[in-house]
Amino acid sequence: MNRTSKITLLALAIAPLCATVAQAETIYLKCSADGSEQIVTIDTTANTVNNISAKINATSIEWYENQDAGSGASVETFYKIDRTTGVYEELNRYHFSSGNIQNHPGPTQSCVPTAAPATKF
Repeated sequence: MNRTSKITLLALAIAPLCATVAQAETIYLKCSADGSEQIVTIDTTANTVNNISAKINATSIEWYENQDAGSGASVETFYKIDRTTGVYEELNRYHFSSGNIQNHPGPTQSCVPTAAPATKF
């Protein structure tokens, strides 16, 4: 075996050890309370939850969204999942055209890891 062949074989042997492919880590959680459930999709690489920007760290996942509540009102919904307990909390903060603000907590849910949802494609 000549020197070029030895170098080629060595390169082929170590290439899999050196190759790193950037992959998004996606976590799927099934969260439920009061007989209803939802799947929450967390992309830890893009820092998103259900494609909404999020703050993700070792102990919690937090995000929020704004929505039009009609009649000149809006609602900010703040979400938090405690990664150590699996508890999912939600707070809805309504802003009314009169200037009043009201906080309404949503139901506390329990989350567990689940498989990716089935798709048709």
